Amino acid sequence: MRMQWVPIFLALTLASCINTPPINNPAPPGLTVRIENGNRSAAEARARQYCAQYGKHASLGSTSGNGADTLLSYSCD
Repeated sequence: MRMQWVPIFLALTLASCINTPPINNPAPPGLTVRIENGNRSAAEARARQYCAQYGKHASLGSTSGNGADTLLSYSCD
């Protein structure tokens, strides 16, 4: 009975990883996150998660790109 949940758990885990925005420049003390269609909240969550592993907080520095594909640069302070 327990084995039925293993494939479902793995599928849900993989699905949650697919929706995170990619990090383009992961070198501390900052990072650049690429977003599509203005999904800024996912990028902010990703930046907070990344900076937290260094015991720091993410703060937005600059944005560049067009409306469909945008780069957000964060610093870890």
